[in-house]
Amino acid sequence: MPETILLLDADIIGYRYASSAQETISWGVEGEEDVLMHDPIERVQARITQYINRLIKELRGDRVVVCFSCPASE
Repeated sequence: MPETILLLDADIIGYRYASSAQETISWGVEGEEDVLMHDPIERVQARITQYINRLIKELRGDRVVVCFSCPASE
């Protein structure tokens, strides 16, 4: 049986989980700016790992290749 290779777009995964780890907090004090809070990086990494493991299981992947955009390319 041929090997199943999953190609994942890391830019989309990174954006999805980075944006979900943000929360704007307004303290309700006049003249104070809202504060953007972030989850600890370890928690975000754990969520990404869980997501990738779920994809491997659901799609029966043998290997995963995580692809990032080239920073020098437009």
